Amino acid sequence: MRIEVLINQVESHLYPLSQPRIMVGSSSNCDIVLNAEGVSRKHILVVCEDDNYFVIDQGSTNGSYINEERLTPGKKVPFTSFFPVRISDGILLTLLSDDATRGQSIETLNVDKGESSYPTLSKKDHSKSFKTVSSLKPSKAAQTKKEIEEKRHSKNRPKAKNEADSKLYLSLVVAALIIVVAAYIELSDDVADTGRTTSASIENPVVPKPSPEIQEKIALITQKEATSREDLISLINDLKCISDNEKLLCETIASTSSRGLGVTQIGTTLNIFVDADLLIEKSLDYFAAPNDGGPQYEVYEKQRNLIMVGLLLKDGIALDLRNERLKDFKLVFGIFKKEDSKRELLIAFAGYPESIQKLREKLTDPLFDNIKQFGLKNKLDVLKSYILLY
Repeated sequence: MRIEVLINQVESHLYPLSQPRIMVGSSSNCDIVLNAEGVSRKHILVVCEDDNYFVIDQGSTNGSYINEERLTPGKKVPFTSFFPVRISDGILLTLLSDDATRGQSIETLNVDKGESSYPTLSKKDHSKSFKTVSSLKPSKAAQTKKEIEEKRHSKNRPKAKNEADSKLYLSLVVAALIIVVAAYIELSDDVADTGRTTSASIENPVVPKPSPEIQEKIALITQKEATSREDLISLINDLKCISDNEKLLCETIASTSSRGLGVTQIGTTLNIFVDADLLIEKSLDYFAAPNDGGPQYEVYEKQRNLIMVGLLLKDGIALDLRNERLKDFKLVFGIFKKEDSKRELLIAFAGYPESIQKLREKLTDPLFDNIKQFGLKNKLDVLKSYILLY
């Protein structure tokens, strides 16, 4: 399979789907670089899973569209040859078979992730070319795609009509049945009323028993769904705070504002990189740190890490995580401490936004006052009921 980048139905560039994830955007760090107006730095991700292809909008400013329906950021959507993805005015991404592109030149992906050597449109050239290319001949790949779509539509038209007729017939049958049943019930009530005794009117009504209390159910994230520690460490150098969702969290989590930290979105996961320094300082309000390397230091580190997670969730996020924009995402937090020129991952945790928000409501001031007065003593075990700690 190939991915075609078609510009104004004329200029066609073909790339191999030679890796499971291909990032498309205007950043030089993307696999396919499109320096065109309306294309975000990280715009859309193409994913291959078990010979099936999907696209995931990366929270782009101007959006991605299939059949003029805007894709939900972070949501995985099937990518097929019949439905191209529009990522800007005049720029289409199309999935094409090897046969449809046989004999055409295939370009390489941006392996070096440095300055791009791909054909790109500057903003100036972009606006100019859009005014003048409408009369040019479409590419061979575009013609092939158009022919396939026309055949598909011609096949589906009679089927759609038959389906509509079937639905109308079914609706009429259901309506007739409802009328018959209603008439029968009314007739039965009239007959029953004639033989009903006065004792029926004084019978005690049946009061339904109250349903048992429903326990609060929390959707827990699994280890497989969370970004691994190794991947979090490798993502520390990725672009951050670029897409709208990344910016939303970067602006509302103060401890992500340190240089080199922030939020990066990979598919439906928002990876949040947090500075440990301020959290470590606050944790000292709860217990003093023993000498580094002493027998109690390992115990202290584990307690300190739990306190840091609790403090971050309680006071470090100025946003209700049940925000509509976050509902389809997973949140993964990594708390990093700077050691010399590198950053060390102290603890990571992950969860769904709604579960994490419910946990935040459990982390009250009295709970932390109690920890300060009497020690930790498993008081933060509540964390494990809502999030994955690792």
